[in-house]
Amino acid sequence: MKLLLACLAATFTLSMSAISQADDAAVITASATHAGYLFDHEKISSPNGAFTLIMQKDGNLVLYETACGISPMCARWDSRSFREQGQYFMAIQPDGNLVVYKGRPPAPVERHIWSSGTHGALGNYLLAVQNDGNVVIYRGTSTNRKEAIWASKSGKALSK
Repeated sequence: MKLLLACLAATFTLSMSAISQADDAAVITASATHAGYLFDHEKISSPNGAFTLIMQKDGNLVLYETACGISPMCARWDSRSFREQGQYFMAIQPDGNLVVYKGRPPAPVERHIWSSGTHGALGNYLLAVQNDGNVVIYRGTSTNRKEAIWASKSGKALSK
């Protein structure tokens, strides 16, 4: 049991180390054994700096466009999971599901408050914040994106 708890604690300390950059997207990766995380008030930005995904302290996961002309930052997509101030985190899980949780691991997590509904087989997945303003979950790795299984549909080409 102690070994299991130690493994869980070690997994949760990987939040920022799983972030990498490609030419067109910044990615957080998950594998069959490890999830990728953003904890409250952490962020990941597209390589061109135009878009930033932030796990807010109110539980809302929000994609902002920087320098959008109206104000310094404009919200382009959100999970609509805002609650009272507290501790929250986002996980791209080994089953491909993107989930916002209330709580702070490794302490017991209270509950999930939002999910992309993309849970499937264990494997390699990545959450990409793309230069076009779209947030996408891909099956595959950062060097071999095989299939998009979910998208925020907030990309510039899709906005009207």
